[in-house]
Amino acid sequence: MKKLNKFAQVFAKILESIHWVGAVAMMILFVASAFAGTWLQDIFQTGVVFDSDAGLYGYNEFKTYGMEMICTNPDGTYNMTAIAIFSVGAMLILALMAMVFRNIYLMFKTAEGESKFSEGNTPFQKDIVRMIREIGIFLIASAAVSMLTTLIGSIVISSTYTVFDIQSAVFGIFMLCLSSWFNYGEKLEKDVDGLV
Repeated sequence: MKKLNKFAQVFAKILESIHWVGAVAMMILFVASAFAGTWLQDIFQTGVVFDSDAGLYGYNEFKTYGMEMICTNPDGTYNMTAIAIFSVGAMLILALMAMVFRNIYLMFKTAEGESKFSEGNTPFQKDIVRMIREIGIFLIASAAVSMLTTLIGSIVISSTYTVFDIQSAVFGIFMLCLSSWFNYGEKLEKDVDGLV
């Protein structure tokens, strides 16, 4: 079990790092779409074939965590406004998911008594309850950002279809319920410790 926990800690830290890198990449994409649209257009157009009868082949659809946007114009060029809108939403979603993995990492460290939050070697601690609650909030916020970004994208760019996934919100609600169960467990453990 200790090896599995250690693997989960390392894996969570790697995923956190990857998501922070992705968030920074989306920030760079936003800046490039806002200030260097022609340069970005040239980069994206490389290797993309446009056929007026069959449509665009290549990188016309941008996706992250269930949020999808087609960021091309009918003539096959890239719509920099759509890319800017997508990159802001994706940056926020990736940052929120990085925080989810950060909390997962800290939960394992705290439960093992190895973090500054630790109150012993138990999963029933007030900081673990807080971290689980925060994970739920981050996941719900991620779904809200996805929905808001796709709504803005469909209003601002009428030629762009957008899709968002509600799974993050459902899982976030589950995590909020889980935090209340852990909160109850933490109170029971304190009561039992007080009796002993």
